[in-house]
Amino acid sequence: MIEGSPQPQPLMPQGWTDGHRVRTAPGLIRADGSGKIPSGPAAQRPSGMRCARREAGARRPAPSTSTDSPRRPEPRPGRSRARLFFFPALALLLGALSLFHAAPAEAQNTPPSSDSIIGVHDPTNLVVTAGDQRLELSWTHNFSSAPDGAGHWVQYKTTAATSWTTSTSSLAPTATSHSITSLVNGTAYNVRIFAVARTVGNTLVRGDFVTGSGTPARPPTVSLSVFPTTVAEGGLVTVIA
Repeated sequence: MIEGSPQPQPLMPQGWTDGHRVRTAPGLIRADGSGKIPSGPAAQRPSGMRCARREAGARRPAPSTSTDSPRRPEPRPGRSRARLFFFPALALLLGALSLFHAAPAEAQNTPPSSDSIIGVHDPTNLVVTAGDQRLELSWTHNFSSAPDGAGHWVQYKTTAATSWTTSTSSLAPTATSHSITSLVNGTAYNVRIFAVARTVGNTLVRGDFVTGSGTPARPPTVSLSVFPTTVAEGGLVTVIA
């Protein structure tokens, strides 16, 4: 080293001075050589230093001024699971209720399967009497007891039809008559009646068909003519049909 020449300064990291660190990070202050915290202009941040807090505030997004409708909040997982269980349970409930509100028996046009065990209860002596837009049926029932589901069905159809219509499927086992109404006068109809009951396995079965026929018709009218039109007391009147 040459005497009188400037002494080389040791290399120190940026932000350090002679034995004292100058904190240049945002938000910190410098310390002087005495270890005291300077005040006044000395305590001010050197030019070029930035404040992270202020910059963070400047970068904060401005409140939205959009006129769009607010976004609907996402449903909570618990509610979603509840809905998944609710709708299947509702479907099962409605299906169960339909068993108690089934269509009326009269709308069931397909008779049960036949079974010889019901044959002993087949009705006998079926009589069909024609009336005005109706057929009157009478028979002898053969139920000596009333097994589960016991009763009678009555069905009818025109002679040209291929399918039967159920007039009733809820007659008691002791019933002996039934009226089929709303028919067409002058049209020939076939009728059939059969006994039904339930087996041990709760299956509805029937006996044999007992058939008959009839043609509804308006009762005949009679015209009467009276001669003379004026008759004295004790006089003779002639009536011509």
